[in-house]
Amino acid sequence: MGASDPILIMSSERSGSNLLRTLLSNHSALAGPMAAQFLNLFAERVKEFEPLEREEHRVALAEVLLAVANHQIFAWDLELDPREFVRREQPQDLVAMFDGLYRARAAAEGMQRYVCKENRLFDHAPTLLERFPATRILYLVRDPRDYVLSWMKAPLLLHTPYQAACAWRDEQRACLAVEERYPERVLRVTYEALVQDPPAQMTRVLEFLGEPVEPACFQVQGEKNKGQQWSSFWKNLTRPVQGQNFEKWRAAFRGRTLEMIETVCAEPMRALGYRADSRQAWRPGPWFAYRERRLAQRNDQRLRQEHAATVAVIEDRDRMIDEMLAAWRARRAQLARPQGAR
Repeated sequence: MGASDPILIMSSERSGSNLLRTLLSNHSALAGPMAAQFLNLFAERVKEFEPLEREEHRVALAEVLLAVANHQIFAWDLELDPREFVRREQPQDLVAMFDGLYRARAAAEGMQRYVCKENRLFDHAPTLLERFPATRILYLVRDPRDYVLSWMKAPLLLHTPYQAACAWRDEQRACLAVEERYPERVLRVTYEALVQDPPAQMTRVLEFLGEPVEPACFQVQGEKNKGQQWSSFWKNLTRPVQGQNFEKWRAAFRGRTLEMIETVCAEPMRALGYRADSRQAWRPGPWFAYRERRLAQRNDQRLRQEHAATVAVIEDRDRMIDEMLAAWRARRAQLARPQGAR
C-alpha cells in the first residue's frame, strides 16, 4: 500500500470514530491526525475561491485550510508554505486540496498512508472512491440508543433525543447506500464489537486494509492524545478502551422516549442488526413540535455553559474562518480591478 491509498472512517458523529482513528494511528505505517473537517467545513465555502484554475485563488484556499488544520482544535502543527504546496500539487478542486494536505501531514510523520474520519464522509464517499481507486472505507456504526444518549451530553448541535434519532436514521441510510454500491471497498465495524474485543476487531480491520497486524493498534496510547484533553468531545482518548461502554441507554431511556427512538430508527436498526425493545409504535402528539423547540433551547443553553471551554475553542475557529474569508473577499476584489485602477 502507498500514500495514494486513503483510509476513510465513515460514521455518524458520537459513534466512536475517534477511538478507531486513534487505534489505527498507533500503526507504524499510518497517520491518523485529528480530522480537520476540510470537506465538511468547506463544501459550500469553496465557492468563495472559484475559479480555482487561478493560482492566487488556490493559494488563498490553501492558506485558509492550513490555518484550520493548525488551529488548536485540530493541532496539526503542519509547517507548509501554501504557495509552494499549490505549485507542487497543482490541486484543481477541494478534494485534491483535502488529499494533498492529508498526505503532507502523513509525510510530516514519516507515514505511508493517512486515516481520515471527517464528519459526513458519507456525503463525499462516492467522489473520493472514484477519484482514489485504492481508497478503503471503514463503516463504523453504533447502537442508535447509545448514540442518542451520547448527544444528550455533547455541547453542540443535537439537543433532543428526537433530533439525534432523526440524524442517526438519515446518516445510516446514506452509509448503507455507500456500502451497497461499493461492497468490496467498505468494511462494516460495530462500536460494540470494537470496545468488547479490540484485538479481534483491529486484526480484522488491518487485514482488510492490507496492513500488517500490530498489537499497538489494540489499545489506546494515551500519551499521544494529551493535546486533546482540553475538549470535552475527546475526553476518553487518553483512557484505555472502555469495554463496557455500551447499552448505557437501558438506564437512561424508557417508555415514550425509547419507543420514539426505536420508531424513528426502525428501518436502519433492522438492517444493521439492532433489536428493538419497544413496540415501535410512537407517534408525535399535538404539542410535540413546541416541546421540542423549548427542550432544544434549554439544553443548548445548559450544555454551552457546562462545556464553555470547548465551545469557546470551536467558536474561535469559526471566527478565524470568517475573518480569513472576509480578508480574501477584499483581496479578490482588489485583484479583479483593472491594472490602472489599483
